[in-house]
Order: sequence, then C-alpha cells, then structure tokens
Amino acid sequence: MKLTRRLSAQICLFMVACLASPAFASTDVQAPITYGLKPGTHRIYTVKALFDGRFPPFDQPGNPPVHLAALLTYDAHVLSSNREGATVSFTVTHADINLIANRIKLDAKPDPNNEIPYPIDLQTVQSALDSEVVLKPNGSITRVLSKSSNLIKVNIGFDLRKLFTLMMPVIFPATLLSPSTSWTNDTGVIGSTPADVRYTTTVTTAKEGATGLVLSLSQVAKSTISDTLNSAGESTNIAAKAVTKLAGTVNLKGAMQFVTSPQSIANVVELSQGRYDLTVHLTRTPVATEAKSPDAQFQSGPIDVTGRMLVTLSKGEPKS
Repeated sequence: MKLTRRLSAQICLFMVACLASPAFASTDVQAPITYGLKPGTHRIYTVKALFDGRFPPFDQPGNPPVHLAALLTYDAHVLSSNREGATVSFTVTHADINLIANRIKLDAKPDPNNEIPYPIDLQTVQSALDSEVVLKPNGSITRVLSKSSNLIKVNIGFDLRKLFTLMMPVIFPATLLSPSTSWTNDTGVIGSTPADVRYTTTVTTAKEGATGLVLSLSQVAKSTISDTLNSAGESTNIAAKAVTKLAGTVNLKGAMQFVTSPQSIANVVELSQGRYDLTVHLTRTPVATEAKSPDAQFQSGPIDVTGRMLVTLSKGEPKS
C-alpha cells in the first residue's frame, strides 16, 4: 500500500513538472508583436499552391475541371526603413507552374506523368507577382509600390500580386495575446474593389519553447463580391467598358505558426509555416448592352475554384 501511494505521488509530481516545463507551458504574449523588419534582412519562403475547378482562361465549355499546380520561391528582402514603415521587396526567384491531369494532395511528391508543363517563363511570373511594399512592423500595409499585372487576367477575388501577404498573413494587435484571443481586420490576400471582406484571427496556442516563442494562430475570412469587369476580365467602374457582372463569395481559412526570429529581441516573430484553404463561388453574367459580344459570351459562367496553399520558411540563403 505504501509503495502504491509512493508511486502515485511520484507520478503526480512528474505530471506537474511536465505541465510546468517551459517547453510545454502556455503563456500570455506581451504586446507589441512585430515582424522585426530590419534593413538588409532576407527571408526565403517556398509557396506551394494547387488550384482546382473552373476558371478562365484555362476552363473551356465541355471540358473537365482544371487542376493547376505552382511551386514558387520568394525572397523577402527588407530594403530600408523610415517613419512610414519598412520597404520590403518580394521577388520570385523560382517558378514551376504546371497544369496537372488529376487533383493531388498538397503534400504529394511531384509526378512527371501527371504534369502538363504550362509555358510561363520566370520573367512573366515576376511581372505579375513581384511586389515592393511599405509595411508597418505589425504587418499592416502602408503602400504597395509595384504596379498591378494580373497573370490570369480575371478577377477571382484573389489578388495574385498580394501573394506576399501569405508570408506575413497577420496584422498583430497592440494588445496582450492569450490563448483564444481573437481580433479582426479588413486587409489580406482575398477581396477586390468593390468588396466587403473581414478577417478574424484567433490564438490557438502560445508557448515558450526551448528556442523562444511558438505562436499558433487560425484565421478565417470571407469576401462578398459585387463587381463589373471589362473585356480583359479586370475590375472597372466605367459603365461604357463593362462587359460582365461578377457576384459571389470568396472564403479563406488559414492555420499558421510563428516563431521567434533568430538573434532578435522578445516578441519579434516570423512565419515558419502557413496552410491556407481557399473557396471561390462566383458567377459572371453579361451586362445587358454587351450580352451578345464575344467577350461577354466567353467570360460568362461560373467560377468555382478551390485553392490549397502551403507556405514554409526556408533555412537557405538567397541566390545572387
């Protein structure tokens, strides 16, 4: 009996010690949390994206749904900093884009037999995706300095030029964060003008590990779109150029993990990994005056897309 009691007491003490261990203990995170945008800093991110469904210019009447796979490498380089914010360039240094025959898992290994190479050269991808942005330390966007160049040439409620947002997907509030804390903002990768979009971010866990803070967050966003498009499939508010109307919803769900940046002070973090799921349900209908035009006929119809994106921080150095 005494031995049993002694073992029970030891087990209880061991469990208490484990729960109290700094590597596992939940913690409150004092504000402010920032991205530590120090001039000269490089961060290399890999973005793997899979898009499945019906979307122009790939979708053709009578054809099965399209499957598009993209593997991109980004160099996020902090150029300078002043009172307005830090100027950061997001440059695509590698792009591998393919149409694939069958839908695959996000973590699937490349299968050459499933790939249909889509001839988009790196320079074209860079003209569409490279961005130079002024950011506040909390992740809010002050200005986007680069010009817009839509690679797909259609508004699906997803701004390709703002893919960099996936690497800095959270605008941190100036308040203490505890597990289950939530906050909202209206800026991110989805949404178009005009649109009504709202992001809600929630702290899943906040822990002090052996190497610093480990912060897990979840995020949901919904954009309600009501827009008019011109012959190029781009948003326009000029009635004489309107060819189709676009209406529907775009939803985004994300699960992200942030860690303390190396050689940084407390609460300076960087995204280590993010997983995002996108759902697009849009319908394009001809504007009455353009109903019989070739552009209206070609552009009309549903845009139903699911997107899966995985963003990971690389330990490598940027290529010169």
